[in-house]
Amino acid sequence: MITDLDLARLCAQTYSQPCHGIVHSHGVVHYQIHEIDGQTILAIQGTKNRAQILADLCTLPRRSRAGWWSHGGFLAAAEALEPMVLRHLSRLDLIIGHSLGAAVSVDLGGLLVESRPASSFRIVGFGCPRVGMAGLRTAVKDVDIVSLRRMPRGSVFPDGSISPSLKGSVAS
Repeated sequence: MITDLDLARLCAQTYSQPCHGIVHSHGVVHYQIHEIDGQTILAIQGTKNRAQILADLCTLPRRSRAGWWSHGGFLAAAEALEPMVLRHLSRLDLIIGHSLGAAVSVDLGGLLVESRPASSFRIVGFGCPRVGMAGLRTAVKDVDIVSLRRMPRGSVFPDGSISPSLKGSVAS
């Protein structure tokens, strides 16, 4: 069984291991695909470089094609990822991310529910900032979304340090 700590480690790997990248209108989104215990996991990297800072700074809301509003940079990254997911991942069990990656995960979930059953995937975000507005919440209402505000004990952070004494994880 995959634990929150395993997922936190996969998120950390997106900072230290090679990633795929897709350029979009507000920067670039980096991701990795993992197959673990028969589950396909899409791990989306958080902010690591200047190109990704643009996605963080593009805060003007944008409307998705389904009509819900979200942070413009997060939505642009999710829209860039969606064709790859639809084309290459016939099965997707988990979408995970840290910070920017967590926010993009939620927006990507909002896009994917138009073409896949909401029960076919879960989203786990670590340190997810505020993403969208009421319409996005409605779009993803049937998706199992877990937002962890603290990293699980023993987690490896992007800078390589390990959280020393956090007691488990706190979902918000």
